[in-house]
Amino acid sequence: MKRAFGTSILLMFLVLVMGCSGSSAPTGASTKAEVGPILEITEKRFDAGEVDYGESRAHTFQITNKGDKPLILHLVRKSCRCGEVKVPSDPIAPGTSGAIVFLWKPILGTTGPYTLSADLETNDPTHPDLRVEIGGRITPTIRFFPEDQSFLDLGEVRPGMERSRTVLIYSHKIPSFEVEATCSQKEGIAIKTTPLLSGSLVEGTAIKCGYRVEVSTTPQLGPGYLRADLRFVLRVPEKPERTIVWPLYGNNANGQFQISQGGEITFSTPNLIDGEKVKVRLEFLAPRDNDRIEIVSREPSFLEVGKPVQLRRGLWEFTVFIPPAHPEAEKLQADHGWEGKLILKSSRDAREVPVRVKWRPKG
Repeated sequence: MKRAFGTSILLMFLVLVMGCSGSSAPTGASTKAEVGPILEITEKRFDAGEVDYGESRAHTFQITNKGDKPLILHLVRKSCRCGEVKVPSDPIAPGTSGAIVFLWKPILGTTGPYTLSADLETNDPTHPDLRVEIGGRITPTIRFFPEDQSFLDLGEVRPGMERSRTVLIYSHKIPSFEVEATCSQKEGIAIKTTPLLSGSLVEGTAIKCGYRVEVSTTPQLGPGYLRADLRFVLRVPEKPERTIVWPLYGNNANGQFQISQGGEITFSTPNLIDGEKVKVRLEFLAPRDNDRIEIVSREPSFLEVGKPVQLRRGLWEFTVFIPPAHPEAEKLQADHGWEGKLILKSSRDAREVPVRVKWRPKG
């Protein structure tokens, strides 16, 4: 009997210990540790092979989020404004994929090997920075001379003076092609196209066919900063038509006033989202008491311009600024540079005078 009583006491003690020890089965599922977004990309560089000027090209880089939190991509910089990079605007959900799409056309000014790149920021702590690249080799069927220039510059033009530049368009590979040359600046620019004889020498090498294109100013060219597009439509037998765009620059002295900062307005802030102000001084060359200056328009449209203030006879000052945190300005950050213009008009002349505006970030 004593033994049975002792056994009962022991069983009761064990029940109490098990009830208080917390060793019973859990009532809910265990919590899994969060890992955050995890970026996975199988290809960071694409070899496009041989390409030609004006050919539209595209490539897609696939991104997968292997984590358990949304993955965010932000485009920081492109190596060339000749390309467009499309990045997912919405976060990439866990377990799904997104695409970085690279669109580009090889531009004049480069032959041989080339590389285009895009730099992105991510919220993956193990891969905060990402660079994707497009490589290839530009081997043009139809070449342009001068070959190492991505634009054509007429330089400074004085009233009554003609400026001209010669462009040679030729091929060593094909027996014939046609070219149609035009300019987006309808007044003040003349274009003359003359065929080159087969066997003519360009840079010491005989060509099969080609053209000489003369680009000249005329007295109808308006005053101020010139920025236009030369368009060359190339037609090769049994090939798709291609259009090559070559920027054209120049500055036609207006004879009325001059602008500080070398005749142009330059922004240099590294980050457009921070904004920047630039003071501009305008001085009339032969001051008059009734001189006035008017701001007609500006480009890009997010630029803001203060009212011109007269400092003394013939001298005026106004402020041009990029407003901070402007969404349209922020869209251009990845281009790492842009050009625009300010259109001015004085009380002396009804003609509008464009002034060059540009953003060239420091660093």
